[in-house]
Amino acid sequence: MWTDDVWLTPNLMSPDMRNLFTEPHLWPNARSRVKVFKFYHQQLLHETDESCQHTCGNNTWGELNAVHAIELLTEWGIRIAMEGAAEHSCINSDIIAGNALAIEHVHSAGGRLDYIAMDEPATNGGTACPGGKTNLEWALEYMAAMKAAEPNVIIGDIEPFPFLSVDQIIGFMDGLEAGGHKLAFFHLDANLHDPAFTMAGVQAIQQACAQRGIAFGPIITSNETSSNYAYYADAIAWLHQFAPVLGRPDHVLFQSFAGPPGNQVMPVNLPELPASEDAEIIYSHTRLVIQGTNELPGE
Repeated sequence: MWTDDVWLTPNLMSPDMRNLFTEPHLWPNARSRVKVFKFYHQQLLHETDESCQHTCGNNTWGELNAVHAIELLTEWGIRIAMEGAAEHSCINSDIIAGNALAIEHVHSAGGRLDYIAMDEPATNGGTACPGGKTNLEWALEYMAAMKAAEPNVIIGDIEPFPFLSVDQIIGFMDGLEAGGHKLAFFHLDANLHDPAFTMAGVQAIQQACAQRGIAFGPIITSNETSSNYAYYADAIAWLHQFAPVLGRPDHVLFQSFAGPPGNQVMPVNLPELPASEDAEIIYSHTRLVIQGTNELPGE
């Protein structure tokens, strides 16, 4: 089972994401704890924000390559991951080709893509998939293509709960394995504010993963965009809710989705600690990594 346990994924449009690479002295403690750094596939694919349909901000492949992101992560011993496939829409041949090109970009920068987390391939908003294929068939084709592009890549899945039921999530896992592509890990995108959410459901998914030898991890995130503190407090509250029930999961993911177009992007990434004892505390993503890992149950 793959147990690179602490993952960090800054917001797609995070304005200070590149500073993680230009100012590494601002997050030494958090950086020592992060085992996997995950990029969104758009960031590894698009050279400009325009080609990214203005959803990447300055976090395009051109900009990230300019600050030697892949080279530095490799130097620091942090594994590289990509969130791939397509959220709430069908995978298609264009997505597969684009994700394969993203892998080539990582290679060109002297790195290797260690992980791919498929972005909710079991959900497609109820639309029919291209070519008469099901979500499952496209996911299997995607996994085969990514393995062809990077034979050693470790592929897992992200799915939303309770948007998908426990049975739907487990059924998709089993369908992938029956199709010849067993998941290596499963990351849970939980909506705690959905009336259908239960910790019992989360436990059932965790147990199903354990029975199948699939690493399990909850995504520590928030939809709060009013302030960095509001995001931070909401994310910590989720950790406090799952930790007594789930124990220390195989993976724990600190990932931001907050800040759709027109809203603030939360949270800032840096610094992990105030510059001095009397300086104002910045409730940053790297500070969240430190507090969150401190409060997880022991190994």
